[in-house]
Amino acid sequence: YAHINNKDNEIVKNTQQSNNAIDNYGINNRSTFNTYALRAEYKTRLLGLFDFNAGIRFSEIRNNTVSIIDKQSQNITLNNNSLLNERTFATYATLGRKFNRLSTEAGLRAERNESEYVKNGESVFNKPRMQNNLFPSLSFSYQASDNAQVNLNYTSKINRPQFSDLDPSVNYLSSVLYQQGNPELKPETSHTVELGGTFWNKLNLSAGYSVTKNAIAYLIEP
Repeated sequence: YAHINNKDNEIVKNTQQSNNAIDNYGINNRSTFNTYALRAEYKTRLLGLFDFNAGIRFSEIRNNTVSIIDKQSQNITLNNNSLLNERTFATYATLGRKFNRLSTEAGLRAERNESEYVKNGESVFNKPRMQNNLFPSLSFSYQASDNAQVNLNYTSKINRPQFSDLDPSVNYLSSVLYQQGNPELKPETSHTVELGGTFWNKLNLSAGYSVTKNAIAYLIEP
């Protein structure tokens, strides 16, 4: 379990170049994150031939963000309240075996993610968003000689946004520049194939190819 509580109070002064009018903005951001996680693993050897590993994992993130912007010169106050709830259920298994000089391992991870985002009392997703994913993996390692080992690996992974990437509260860096997270970000997934080798325990060579979907990036807008 982890608890993160962020509070930020700022006064931003903006001067209009056309008439030198000065606007003062009071910004009050409060953001709370509660994270729960549970994990269990099991390892054994099957039939005296295979190395078997299995596990399950559950995690939940709850976020409540309140952002109040007060335009003091015009006595205008804007209030934004957002609630984010995300749950992830995952299970995985790997099976490995060694054949003389060749070692192999195959794995599969199944994951279900449920998320809901409510902003100012209205659902952004219209209904809770549910995503199911499978992430297979496969690896081969061949000991060609005492001085040479060759590896071939395929992996598929998921990278979830950080808390700051999802936090919709406005954080002003200057009077004209601010940063803001996007709670609608989807997880980033990647598929990678890599071929490598180790020679004389000194030289490492590798080449790989990777495809990424829903890449998480930072954007600058004027």
